[in-house]
Amino acid sequence: MLNWFGNLSVSRKLGLGFGLVLIFTLALALIGWNSLSNMIQRSDRMVLVTDIGAATNRVQISRLEYMLTDGDEQAARTAQADLKALRDLHERFLKIAVSPSDIRLLKDMTNGITGYQQALEQMLAAVASTQSARRDMIAQGNLVVGRINAVRARIDEQESADQRARLFQAFTGFNDQMLVTRYEVRGFMMTGSADRERTLDNQMKTTLASLEQIEPLFVRLFPTDLQQLKSALQGYFASLDDYKRSLRAMKEIGPRMTEHANGLLHLTEQLQQNQMVHRDNDSNQARLLQISGALGALLLSLLAAVVITRQITQPLQETLEIARRIADGDLTSDARITRRDELGVLQQGIQDMAGTLRELIGRIRDSATQIASSAEELSVVTEQTSTGVGKQKTETDQVATAMHEMSATVQDVARNAELAARAANEADNQAREGDRVVNEVVAQIERLAGEVNRSTEAMAQLEHESNKIGSVMDVIKAVAEQTNLLALNAAIEAARAGEAGRGFAVVADEVRTLAQRTQQSTEEIEELVAGLQNGTQRVASSLHSSHSLAGSSVELTRKAGAALGSINKGVSNIQSMNQQIAAAAEQQSVVAEQISRSVISVRDVTEQTTVASQEIAKSSTELARLGNQLTAMVSRFRI
Repeated sequence: MLNWFGNLSVSRKLGLGFGLVLIFTLALALIGWNSLSNMIQRSDRMVLVTDIGAATNRVQISRLEYMLTDGDEQAARTAQADLKALRDLHERFLKIAVSPSDIRLLKDMTNGITGYQQALEQMLAAVASTQSARRDMIAQGNLVVGRINAVRARIDEQESADQRARLFQAFTGFNDQMLVTRYEVRGFMMTGSADRERTLDNQMKTTLASLEQIEPLFVRLFPTDLQQLKSALQGYFASLDDYKRSLRAMKEIGPRMTEHANGLLHLTEQLQQNQMVHRDNDSNQARLLQISGALGALLLSLLAAVVITRQITQPLQETLEIARRIADGDLTSDARITRRDELGVLQQGIQDMAGTLRELIGRIRDSATQIASSAEELSVVTEQTSTGVGKQKTETDQVATAMHEMSATVQDVARNAELAARAANEADNQAREGDRVVNEVVAQIERLAGEVNRSTEAMAQLEHESNKIGSVMDVIKAVAEQTNLLALNAAIEAARAGEAGRGFAVVADEVRTLAQRTQQSTEEIEELVAGLQNGTQRVASSLHSSHSLAGSSVELTRKAGAALGSINKGVSNIQSMNQQIAAAAEQQSVVAEQISRSVISVRDVTEQTTVASQEIAKSSTELARLGNQLTAMVSRFRI
C-alpha cells in the first residue's frame, strides 16, 4: 500500500490529500446542514404544538363567548370555525409526526377533539332547545297574562260590589303568586342555580295550589275562562320544565366539554414536552455527530498530512543529503531507488550523475597518475640527455683544442659517438612515448570536459525540476490560503447564525486550523526545495570550476605535447650529428680539413641541444606539477 502511494506523482499525492480534506469538510457541512434542518423541523413542530394549544384555548374561549351571548349564531359559527382550525392543525401535525410517542398522543388528541366536537354539537342543540323553550315559555306566559286579564274583566262585569270585592280579593292572591312565580322564573333564568330551581319549583306548586283554592269560587261563575287560565298556566309550566331540562343538559355538557378541553391541553403540554425532549436529543445527537465528524476529519487529515509530508520531505532530505555529499566530493553513494514519482526520478537522476562523475573522476585520476609518472620519467630521460650533451660539449671542446691528438682519440670519439647515438635513440623513444601519453591525456581531459558539461546540464535540469516543485508549492500555498479564507468566511457566517451555527463555527475553526497547518507544511517543503536548489547551485558551480580546470589542463597538456615535439626534433638533430661524427671519425684520415668545421657544427648543435634539454626539463617539471595538481583536485572526490 505504501509502495503504491509512494509511486504516485507529487501532484496526485497533494491532490489526494486536499481531496480528503475537501471530502471531510463536505461531510461536516452535510452533517451540520442535516442537524440544522432537523432543528428547523423540530422548531416547526414546536410552533405547531404551540398553535394547537392556542387553538384549544380559542375553542374554549369561543365556547364561553357562545354561552355568554346566549346562543348567538355568529358566536356558534366562530366556535365551529375554531374547532375546525384545531382539527386542521392536529391533522397537519399527524401527517409529519414520526415518533411513536407523538403519534400515540396525537391519536389520543383525535379522540379528545372528536369528543369535544360531539359535546359542542350537543351543546348547540341544547342551546337551541333552551331558546325554543324560552320562546314557548314567554308565549305561554303572555297567554297566562291575557287569561288573567280576561278573568279580571269578567270580575269587573259583576253587578254586586261585594261579590266583585270578594272575587277580586281571591283572584289577587292567585295573581300575586303568579307574579312571584314569574319573578322566580326570571331569577332562575339569570342564575340557573339549583337553589333558584328548588325555589321556583316550590313557587310553582304554591301558584297551582292558589289556583286550585279559588277554583271552586270561580268555576261556577267563569268556567270557561278559568279552564283557559288553567290550561295556559299548565302550558307555561310545561315550557318551563322544557327549559329546565335543556338547561340541565347544557350544564351536563359544559363540564364534559371542559374536561375534553383540559384533556386536549394536557395532551398538548405532553406533546410539547416530547418535542422539547426530541429537540434536546436531536441537539445532542447533532453535537455528537459534529464532534465525532470533526475529530475523525481532524485525525484523518492529520494522518494524510503526515503521510504526504513524509512521502515528500523524506525523499527530499535524502536527495539533499546525496547532493550535499556530492558537493563535498563524496561519490561513493549507491542507494537503490524504488520510487517512481518525480522525487524518485530526481533521486535516480542524481544517482546516475554520481555514477557518471565517479567513473569520470576515476578516469581522470588514473590519467593524472599516468601523466605524473610519465612526466617524472621524461624528467629523468631529459636529465640523462642533458648530461650526455654536456659530456659531448666537453669532448668537442677537447677536440677543438687538441686537433693534434685527433688521430689518437678517433677510437674514443667513435665510441662516444656510438654512446651518444644510443642515448639519442633512447631519448627519441622516450619523447615519442611522452608525446603519445600527452595525446591520451588531452583526449581524456576533453572527455572529462564533455562529462562535466553533461553534469552541468543535469544540474540545470535538476534546478528546473526544483523550480517546478516550487511552483507546485505556490499552488498548494494558494489553495491553503483560499481554504483558510473560506473557513474564516464560514466562521463569520456561523457567528451570524448565532446559537444554531455554533457547531458549524467549531467545524469552520478546525478547518481553518487544518488549512494553517497545511500552509506551514507547504512552507517547510519550500524551505527544503530551496535547500535542494542551493545544493544544486553549489554542485553546478563546482562542476563549472572543474570544467575550467579541465580546459586549462587541455591547454597545458597541448603545450607539453608541443614541447615534446621540440624534444623529438632536437633528438633527431642529435642523431644526425652523431651520424656525422661517426662519418667524420671514419673519414678523419681522408677529410681532416672538415673536422674543424664538423667540430664547430657539433658544438653549435650541442649548445642548441643543451637549451632544448633545459626547456624539456622545465616542461617536464611543469607537466609533473600539473599532474600532481590534477591528482590533488581529483583526490577530493571519494569514489
